[in-house]
This record gives sequence, structure tokens and C-alpha cells, in this order.
Amino acid sequence: MFGAAEGKKSFFDMDFGSITREELDNFQWNFVNNPNDDDEFEYRGSYMRHGMTASKLTQCLSKKDFQEYGKLIQMKSQYIDHWTPTHQHALEQLEEKIISTTTEERSTNRNVQSKEREMNTVEGQRVRVKSTGKFGRCAAGNSDLHSMGNPFGNGKYPIHLDRDDNNNNNDDDSSSFFQEIARDELDIICNKCNSAVADQRCGRCKKVWYCGRECQSKDWKVHKRECCIIKK
Repeated sequence: MFGAAEGKKSFFDMDFGSITREELDNFQWNFVNNPNDDDEFEYRGSYMRHGMTASKLTQCLSKKDFQEYGKLIQMKSQYIDHWTPTHQHALEQLEEKIISTTTEERSTNRNVQSKEREMNTVEGQRVRVKSTGKFGRCAAGNSDLHSMGNPFGNGKYPIHLDRDDNNNNNDDDSSSFFQEIARDELDIICNKCNSAVADQRCGRCKKVWYCGRECQSKDWKVHKRECCIIKK
């Protein structure tokens, strides 16, 4: 049951084409002037075009390159006194890489990012917070919160933490049971025993995790119907 399975084509698998110089200039302006994604902000080139350019960037740059790109365009805008020819050269290299990315390169980048999403997503899963030992579940449909300014996501997931039975729901801070938590702070928990750390997935649906074959075999009678529905 464990292993790879053919995934369905999603929004992330589509080729959005190359980025023009005008699109890149508009993205840089919007990125610098609206770092918090203010809803009232008037986007240069429109909000939809900015979003599309952000999606295109995910297919042209690795996450590491995008982070470096963001740092450079912010530095050039906000700390011009510290801007050097070395910074300018690094920015120009990244811009050239973005604009000149070929169809084949974008396809390769999409494949790499697809595998990373499959291995790192905790969407809909039971999880345990490493630092506190608390259990919870990642909200389904909200995989890796992201913004137009950072199409790769902020690295955090919305987690509904289990309430402590001893507090009788009198905690004034209800937000303590819904938190954004970084992926590297989360362990996925086995779907069957609900306690052991899971490191293997069902090879059919790729959505349900187990700590080993024994738990998967025990859970198959229950998971079988769900698995077939998910795979469709």
C-alpha cells in the first residue's frame, strides 16, 4: 500500500507561461509597497495580474531563490544607502533567470515543487506539536498559508489544537486553540493508533498516514471506502 501514486492535475501543475519585464516591474512595486496584503491597496496592473505573476514566479524560482529575490527588491527600495554593485548584480541575475525560464525548466520546477508539497503538507492530518506535545488537526483546504506577496507560503499551517479536558472550556483566549504553526514544529500522527509519529502514507490516496504496516493493515477495513473516494 505504501509508495507513490499518480496525482491529479491541480492549479499548481499548470504552466502559466513566461514573465514579461512589465509584469516583473509591477510585481516588484506591489511587493515593496504592500508587504501586508492590505485589501484597500491599489495594485499596479490589478490585483489579479499581481496574483498571476506571483504564481508564475513559483515556476521560475526555487523557494530559496524567491526569498533572496524578495530580500533584494526590499533592500533596494528601503535601504538604498547600503545598496552595492554586488547587490545589483545578484538582482539582475535573478531577474534574468525569471524572464528567460524555458517551458522545460518551468515543468521541472513544477515537478520538484509538487513532490515537496506532497511530502510536507499536513492538510487535514492529526498532528502533534513538538515543543508542547499538544495534539490537534490541520485545517483542511488551508495548506500552507500564503499571500500574494509570498506565493511560496509563510511556512505555517492553521492548526486546531485539542482542548484540555481540565480547563472546562473556560479559557478566555479562544485563539489558543487555533494557531498558525511552522511545519518543522509538527509531527504527523498515525491515523490508526493516534499516538505514534507517522512517516509512511497510503500509496493509493496519498492522504492518510501511518506509523507502520501493522497499523495500516488494521485500519484498511475502515479506510478502504474513503481511499477509493479520494483516489477518484
